Amino acid sequence: MSHSKGRNWRQVQSVTGRDGYLIRQALAYAVTAIELLPEKRQEWSNAQGMRLILDSVCDPSDRQFFLDNARAHLTGIRHRPTTFSRSYAEFVAEVTGSPGIAS
Repeated sequence: MSHSKGRNWRQVQSVTGRDGYLIRQALAYAVTAIELLPEKRQEWSNAQGMRLILDSVCDPSDRQFFLDNARAHLTGIRHRPTTFSRSYAEFVAEVTGSPGIAS
């Protein structure tokens, strides 16, 4: 069952003039919010699917920009470039106090 009623979502005319940006931002927020949940409540397959979609519409530097901004907004912690060398799992463990959350 398709919810798009036969229309390819990439071919639909822009509604806001910045739909692509908003879609990438929404995906980054959704992935980040899921990954910040306690491990037992994470919808892992949905987060992985959203990451695949985000990967398909972003180059790696753009993807990281969206994910970093979502993480900063959701946690209130702004990252300096020197922290980019840490893994996402280490960051989540620090913020949530829950070690072992996969990146």
